[in-house]
Amino acid sequence: HRPARGGGGGGGGGSGGDPKCRGDSRKADVRIAGAGPLSSLTSYLYVSSRPNVDVDAAYSPSCLAAFACIQYYVISGPNRSFQQELTFASEKFGAFSFIAGGFYYYDKGEAGANVNYPIGPDGEPFPDKPGGFFNADEVRTKAYAGFGEASLDLTEKLHLIAGARVSHESKVALNSVFGGPSTRTSGSWTSFTPRVSLRYDLSPQTNIYATFSQGFKSGVVASSSVTNNAK
Repeated sequence: HRPARGGGGGGGGGSGGDPKCRGDSRKADVRIAGAGPLSSLTSYLYVSSRPNVDVDAAYSPSCLAAFACIQYYVISGPNRSFQQELTFASEKFGAFSFIAGGFYYYDKGEAGANVNYPIGPDGEPFPDKPGGFFNADEVRTKAYAGFGEASLDLTEKLHLIAGARVSHESKVALNSVFGGPSTRTSGSWTSFTPRVSLRYDLSPQTNIYATFSQGFKSGVVASSSVTNNAK
């Protein structure tokens, strides 16, 4: 037995996977005279890796031929995501102020696997060539949201805060096995999530409050499934 070789090196467990990660985030603020500040937050992320794993941490042509040991090559990525948020926070108009904004998110993730790919007589692996089993997955996500929150001083010590967020998200998953036609799974979800809070100031440093709020959890699609179920 001897370890299979691959880019990135590592013992018999496999290669380092050639990881790549880069991204950028930018924030900009503009003050609107007599109204309040408008803030923009923009970010982008790229992630990719290609780990090459010898599951039993050994190389043997005989066990590979009998499918008794597993060489597993995972292609994770490229995964790309982008998000943009705009938020406006008003100045205080007497006892009243508010926050309003919008949010956009896009993500495209790709992944694949190649099991028991060819290995040359000298132990050199060929993970990019078709093996005993190979597949490719892709999931695309889009999300939009609008939100707002208002604050009102009922008295000098009693404050009411009320807001809501409307969210919509859609996902599409594609899966191809042995290079065949892709199966498609998709789903979309829309939610309205309110929030109401009442706060009382006991002192400048201490307060008590009661809050009611609801949240939203994203749905799930199975990219590796041959069904079209979404949850």
